[in-house]
Amino acid sequence: MPEYGVVPHCRFGDKIVRAQFDSTVRITCISPPGAEVNTKYGFEVSLNGVDWTTSGEDFSYYNEPEIESIFPTIGPVEGGTEVYFMGRNFFN
Repeated sequence: MPEYGVVPHCRFGDKIVRAQFDSTVRITCISPPGAEVNTKYGFEVSLNGVDWTTSGEDFSYYNEPEIESIFPTIGPVEGGTEVYFMGRNFFN
């Protein structure tokens, strides 16, 4: 309801983006580009861009995993095959 000053925002560290109302109990936002991988950024929301929650929640960025190989490449139709992936940017 922008006409009443209710415009949701999300804050990732010091970066602020507009959010969208999905329902009366959920908003969504798209994260801005991140500067550092595996760094915790404080995450908060606001319904007016001024007053922010103090949830203590964090958000972190990661590098997209890349799969270089898979072994084995086949398995029985019944399933149960243990499959190994080799690549980069996997993390715990």
